[in-house]
Amino acid sequence: MGIIQVATFWLWYNSVNNLHLTHYYLSIQFILLSLFYYSLFINKRQKLLVAIILILVVGILIVQSYFMPELLYRFNLTEILLTSLTIVFYSIIHFYNSLSETKKFTYINSGIFIYVLSSTLIFCSGNIMTELDPSINHLVWFMNVVLYLVYQILISVEWFRNFRKKVL
Repeated sequence: MGIIQVATFWLWYNSVNNLHLTHYYLSIQFILLSLFYYSLFINKRQKLLVAIILILVVGILIVQSYFMPELLYRFNLTEILLTSLTIVFYSIIHFYNSLSETKKFTYINSGIFIYVLSSTLIFCSGNIMTELDPSINHLVWFMNVVLYLVYQILISVEWFRNFRKKVL
């Protein structure tokens, strides 16, 4: 994910279109977070649901990319909604599970929920934002950066609270 972030920034900085990288970002994010939730869920039905959805969504995206390669240069709403809303769905399931189980990865799950839900709205509006005033466009993408920072902070808080070495 970090490699894509750096590549996106480098292309933007050099005034090169970086939109095609969002497809890799969304796909990799979807696969990794699906595997994260698969490992997090205890219920066999929930694990099976994640596995089935993972295979279906990746299959749909591969078929769509093959038959509609022009979507590589636009914000692909199907890809955005399938990958992001599925992750939000997994996050909600984890919140529900946390009501009756030990609360594991609460901060990370909260960060995922906040960032992915918000970025879904931003990415879905991406095709029309290019027609808006550049200052509004920059403001919206800046908000995405801020939300991503909040996401990273929540991951860091989770690590600090649960995984750092305790000093005597």
